[in-house]
Amino acid sequence: MICESKNINKNPRYKIIKYKNEFLMVDVTSSWIFFFIPMLNWGVPKKYAKISQSEFEELNTFTPKNSSSAGWIAGGGSVLLAVLTRKYIQLLNIQVNQIAVNILCCLVLLGVFLSALYINSKSKLNVYDRNNCDEKIILIPTFKNLYLMLLSYIIFGGLSILAFYMFITEGIQNIILFITWIMLVIMFLLSNVALVVNKKVYVIKR
Repeated sequence: MICESKNINKNPRYKIIKYKNEFLMVDVTSSWIFFFIPMLNWGVPKKYAKISQSEFEELNTFTPKNSSSAGWIAGGGSVLLAVLTRKYIQLLNIQVNQIAVNILCCLVLLGVFLSALYINSKSKLNVYDRNNCDEKIILIPTFKNLYLMLLSYIIFGGLSILAFYMFITEGIQNIILFITWIMLVIMFLLSNVALVVNKKVYVIKR
């Protein structure tokens, strides 16, 4: 059946799903692999916690807003920034040894990933462990959710790879391109967590 989903404010790790008169709490980043392949949350049995009405009310939840408008704003802002800074991009070119570039990119990528894991571990809530159930549910996205998730995954993932390739293969490295790559990687990880379960989701209870 199709159910309403809610997010917890400042805690994207968990999704609250209202199944009939029950409140089911699902951990969408229980493993590091979900940051890179969030679609693994779909179509497979997942553990959940059944929380009470009072526990639900204590959580600062909200209904996810339309993510497509935010995507248009982010995309438009990126294009506008690129146009405005086009004349000055060459001023930020630097010459760096190729080995140093590779090491720098690996360290930054590792730093972003470890930061995401650290924040995810700090986001763990006791209410989930306290009410953990032996039963499992299967989450199936709506068509709109599937479309937004795949679109975001392809755009941010593809642009991250493209920016990384351009930065390490160019003879002269550009600071703006480097910063853009870092921002794209962060947006890729954040969008994977935020969009995996949207306003509505199909739930099969086992």
